Amino acid sequence: MKRRYLAGFGFLVLWTWLLSRAMAAPSPPGVVPFPFTPITRDVAMSSLSDSNYIYMAKAFGAQGDVYGHLNRFSWQNTYDKISTNHGQFNLMVLADGRSGVAGFLQGVWTNTGLPIAGFVQNAFPANWLQVGSNALLTANQNGLTYLGFAQITNTGGFALLGHNGNANGNTANVFSVAYHTSPGHGHFLVETSIFGGTFTAVGSYTNVAAASSTHDCLSVRWTNSAGAFPTRVRVTGLDSGKTNDILNIVAINTLVTNSILVTPYGSVASTTFAHLCGTNLTVTGHLFRDYNPDVVVVSSIDTNFAAARALFDTIQSNCTSADIVLLGTYGSDDSTAQTIWDTVNEFYSTNALARDWGYFDGATVFPSSAMVARSWINADHIHPVTAGSVAHDKVVSDWLSFTNRGSFVARAKFKPL
Repeated sequence: MKRRYLAGFGFLVLWTWLLSRAMAAPSPPGVVPFPFTPITRDVAMSSLSDSNYIYMAKAFGAQGDVYGHLNRFSWQNTYDKISTNHGQFNLMVLADGRSGVAGFLQGVWTNTGLPIAGFVQNAFPANWLQVGSNALLTANQNGLTYLGFAQITNTGGFALLGHNGNANGNTANVFSVAYHTSPGHGHFLVETSIFGGTFTAVGSYTNVAAASSTHDCLSVRWTNSAGAFPTRVRVTGLDSGKTNDILNIVAINTLVTNSILVTPYGSVASTTFAHLCGTNLTVTGHLFRDYNPDVVVVSSIDTNFAAARALFDTIQSNCTSADIVLLGTYGSDDSTAQTIWDTVNEFYSTNALARDWGYFDGATVFPSSAMVARSWINADHIHPVTAGSVAHDKVVSDWLSFTNRGSFVARAKFKPL
């Protein structure tokens, strides 16, 4: 019995020593080595420096990758779609005017060489939403949602999804119309025109009710089983004096292989997290759910972190199958701006760690010294010049594996430019 006890005690000592060796990793100054109390959501909401983030990420990896999708692997689902011969992925970008959503998407499109299979929002690069009489286009940052939408105000008012380069519309086979339900709203009719032909009603969507006791975002969806053809989609109001808010019309071609779906949600100057949230998170969240993105990229220098957390929660609960990446900001040669951006980057890296999301370490890859030396920062010390934006978009596209579809190459570290 004594020999068995000593053997068990010896094994325990050996196991403890081996575990301590496995957990031992050089720690940066001010960082408590492992083991430490597991991170909770509340703790993670406090500031976490970039060096601490990298150290903790490595430590988690050494433990068997406790956070299974940490860092670059957070978009493995998206990469799987890109790397297959029949892959198609939906990229949704939420950003402020400094980042330039359209520019970033243009960069991704250019760098990947992927064809665009459709538009999940109405702005890039040639998709457009028109209105007729008894209807209007609301402005961006309108309150209800961040992006402007078509508001039908009376009988016969309509919203029409077309294409700036093709009078017959987008070549698509899958469609949806997202609308706002609210007390006092009316009914609408959904029609399509194929190859420039006569508009005809879509199935049973001849009298869709938008009136409800609660504010929400609902949608109607349909597929053209015959194939993908140039198609225009029109939504027409049916009730006198009644409002219908048409938040979005989607037209995509799921038959295009190795392609990208585009969902821009931002790029207006001085955009804040509160703008992105809108006035009703249920409406915003269900609109995101209707977008159904595969990867969500967030970039903003707003310091309203309460609104940011609300937005992050909304994304997380409504885009349940999406891979989510937070883009840390590049460096600035203005000390005031840099102080703010350091705070934002710490907030981003902390949330990425807590929520099991990806984080792009922009300040390390694009330090202020490189931004100045290469004349990539504007005279306002905030916005990048065109060359800086191009370089940034190229690096981020590559880092997200959008540009190496054939072979997934993980990069543990980044060499500053």
